[in-house]
Amino acid sequence: MPYMRKLALIVATSLVSGCSPKVRDFPGDQDVGSAGSGAGGGSSATASSSDATTSSGASSSSGASSSSGASSSSGASSSSGASNSSGGATDSCVDPVEDCPPAQSACVEAVCSDGECAERPRPARTPCGADGSAACDGTGDCVTCAGGVQCECGEPGCPNTCGSTDVMVMPPSCAGGRPGAGDSCGPGDASCCGNRMVPCGTFLRGYDGTPSTDDAFPAAVSDFRLDKYEITVGRFRAFVDAGQGVQESPPAIGAGRHPHVNGSGWIAGWNSRLTPNTAALRAALQCNGDRLWTWTDAPGSNEDLPINCITWFEAFAFCAWDGGRLPSEAEWNYAAAGGDEHRPYPWGSGIDGDRASYNCTGDGSAAGVCALSDILPVGSKPRGDGRWGHSDLAGNLWEWTMDWWRDALPTPCIDCVHRVDGDRDATRVTRGGSYRAPATDVRAGNRDFSYPIDRVNNIGARCARSI
Repeated sequence: MPYMRKLALIVATSLVSGCSPKVRDFPGDQDVGSAGSGAGGGSSATASSSDATTSSGASSSSGASSSSGASSSSGASSSSGASNSSGGATDSCVDPVEDCPPAQSACVEAVCSDGECAERPRPARTPCGADGSAACDGTGDCVTCAGGVQCECGEPGCPNTCGSTDVMVMPPSCAGGRPGAGDSCGPGDASCCGNRMVPCGTFLRGYDGTPSTDDAFPAAVSDFRLDKYEITVGRFRAFVDAGQGVQESPPAIGAGRHPHVNGSGWIAGWNSRLTPNTAALRAALQCNGDRLWTWTDAPGSNEDLPINCITWFEAFAFCAWDGGRLPSEAEWNYAAAGGDEHRPYPWGSGIDGDRASYNCTGDGSAAGVCALSDILPVGSKPRGDGRWGHSDLAGNLWEWTMDWWRDALPTPCIDCVHRVDGDRDATRVTRGGSYRAPATDVRAGNRDFSYPIDRVNNIGARCARSI
């Protein structure tokens, strides 16, 4: 039996679940390697995407410290007789989305427990009705709220959309099925364009259950889909080959908008921030002159690597072209922290080289000696996957989000995006750390920034998709 550790997750009564403080059991939450969190906590990032030199040299503030967390909580019941997607037995359960039958209720989620498929009730007061008139009761049932009226959610309020149907749509970037844009990603040769539903909920941004992190920024996040992997070279090649993301062929006005944030799509004033044409874009993707870029002019062995050296504008344009959008900072944080589990890392607590590529050790070499081989093919560290099966949310590359940077997180936040259109070149939020970053920077609560025109070898992106 795996080691069982009690994690006291203290949450104010008015926040997240609306319940009193409680102790949760997290099976299989062994310490792995160093915890990656000093006694002082606090993450003040000291440079733009802290482990890289950018054109601005600006400094960032804020962040969050890490402590303990978990990969699954108590109350999971075994789904006996379930088989995984490849026909194996339940004792091979690694990724519940791939290996287990789908949950039969909006108030239950599939989990892996001791290598077997199991089901776990979602927390009480989690919205489960599309019209906001029902909530989970903590036992796995979706119940109508008193009087059949709008359910009472904890601070800051209910998400806009819950209880959506979980249906994956194949994005255009994988239409050709080419290397890095077909079924070649991760240890089981999964679709490089696979995306996972992240169910609605409320959580505390930047918080991981310890007194040294700030619990003053609650957020409500609606159902959305998030790509399992970072954008690969192969997928970005389809975008470049289509002549997209340049001044000659910019996104349509309004493309890539967040469904709950008016005016969050592409604007004409950004067209000038794109390269003039495809030839110029191809040249620009070989950035910094240090040969740590992943792009190659012709398809080759890098197709499964995440694309780096892309600006925020190019990341936005790609996701819009690919039928999606950039995730908001709140959405990204919610997915990486496991929602209301407030994990310090996407998988739980502790960090080592089996779970993430960080500190220039991705290729197994000594820390601090950075090379292109430290940037790994997407999905290379399945033990580092998050609660909903997303890979590389910690390390490999920092990821652009939709938000403009501000030192204090915006409040209130119900599907919020912080955007200042009058300042198109203001810094944007990056999340997740990179292959160059220390362990503290790849925590789920850590945040950083770069200028949107920055083109560096440790920033990439992944797309979100509205439901």
